[in-house]
Formats: sequence, structure tokens, C-alpha cells
Amino acid sequence: GSGEEGMVLIQEHEMDAAIIDIRLPGMDGNAFMIQANKVRPNIRFVVHTGSSDYLLPDSAKKIGVGPEDIFIKPVKDLRLLVEALKQ
Repeated sequence: GSGEEGMVLIQEHEMDAAIIDIRLPGMDGNAFMIQANKVRPNIRFVVHTGSSDYLLPDSAKKIGVGPEDIFIKPVKDLRLLVEALKQ
């Protein structure tokens, strides 16, 4: 629902990976990834966005998110997201 709701989940549950939307109410996906990385430094992020002009900010690059982790909606083959999460 929102970046803030995602932060509650990150804090309450152990997780290795997250699929993130960029346009979220409240805290956006970029801010969420930075904050979530502070709580779970080894978490893997994959971005799934409808923003075809999305540019990965340097702050996300610094925590290990790369161009290969960005998927523009709709992803017709969800196996691509699954494979990205395994990397």
C-alpha cells in the first residue's frame, strides 16, 4: 500500500528480497529502498515500475540496485522477476 507499510513489514519480518514500485503514497520506492536497506542490509531489491522514464538514483546504486534490477510494467513473463530476485 505505501512505503511506510512496507517499512513495518521489513522491521517485523525477516526477508531476503523485495519487489518495489516507485510511485507509492507517502514514502516513495526510492526512499523505501534506502530506509529498508538500513534495517536489512542484505536485502535484494527489484524495481517494478510503470514509469518508463525511471532513472535509478545514485543512492539506490550505492546499495546494490542496478539497471538489470529495473522492470517496466507490465512484465508479461513473471519468471523474469523471479530470476532477478535470485541474483
